[in-house]
Formats: sequence, structure tokens, C-alpha cells
Amino acid sequence: MSNREVTIELNDGRSAVIRGFIRNRDRSMYRRLMLEGQTMSTKEMEASDGEVDVDLSRVMGASDKLIEKLLLEYCGNREQPFEALMDSEFGDDYETISNKVMEVFGKERELPKE
Repeated sequence: MSNREVTIELNDGRSAVIRGFIRNRDRSMYRRLMLEGQTMSTKEMEASDGEVDVDLSRVMGASDKLIEKLLLEYCGNREQPFEALMDSEFGDDYETISNKVMEVFGKERELPKE
């Protein structure tokens, strides 16, 4: 396992592995999902300083997509880890993995631009 992978310890000795970095493709997908279907005129953009109200269902959908992209292994399953997670009965696993994925995404967004 490379140092670019993050192991997440789950309850009962189970574990998950996520990618510890975000690709540009992931950033683009996340932005697209968050803003898809939003309409705003340039005047509205200027008046709001670029702030946009986002429907919470978009946040959940974008979060699931990030988990799907970053989850490399769930409880030993590397073939379809996201499907295994979604079929799991362990709600705490979903929450723990989701929080870690958003932590990785948040760290990437804070990196200085070159």
C-alpha cells in the first residue's frame, strides 16, 4: 500500500482504504455536481460576491460521488468497494468514511496555488 492511501479503522476490526489525494478530474466533477442546474446572472454574481446557495441534496450527491472516487477498499473488497459500502448495514462505516473523504478533500482545497 502506498503512502498516498489512507487506511481507516472501522469497528470490529474492519477497515477501509481511501485515496489520500484529489485529482483535477475529482475537483471538476465536484464543482459540476454542486453547480449543475444553478442559474445566476452576471449581475447577481457581482452582487453576491460569487456566493451561491446550494441545495443540500446536491451536497449529498456530490459527497457520494467523492466517496465513490476515493474509496479503494472496503472490508477487503477492492473490486467494487463503493457498492460493498452502500450494501453494508453498518451506518457508522458510511459516516466515518464520508468524514475522512471530506477531510482529504478539504485539505486539498487548502493547499496553496502555484
